[in-house]
Amino acid sequence: MNNKGIKNTDNYFERVKQRANRTNYRYYFFDYLYFKGEVWDKKIGRMSGFILLFWYWWWIVVLPGNFLLINSVPQWSSLHLGYLGAMFLLICVFILARYRKARVQALLNRYRRS
Repeated sequence: MNNKGIKNTDNYFERVKQRANRTNYRYYFFDYLYFKGEVWDKKIGRMSGFILLFWYWWWIVVLPGNFLLINSVPQWSSLHLGYLGAMFLLICVFILARYRKARVQALLNRYRRS
């Protein structure tokens, strides 16, 4: 077996069938950010794609929305806490559902070549 988990074979039809069974993913900018988090420089410290996407989401989406919400509702009201909880759950569920083992491996294979 080679490093991609595909069994090498001399049979042409088996090779074509193996290529046809691969999942074709679409790649987006946040996929690249996840990849950059996974291959973060070891000298700086280990970071995961989950943490990197979480912090980008927090700083770009949640905090600006939070500042807008502070002006219209009291600081720690149930609406304010509900907003923060919903934003936290939304990004966690998104990342855990999207980046399963096969997709992470496909990301690593795609972006390591470029």
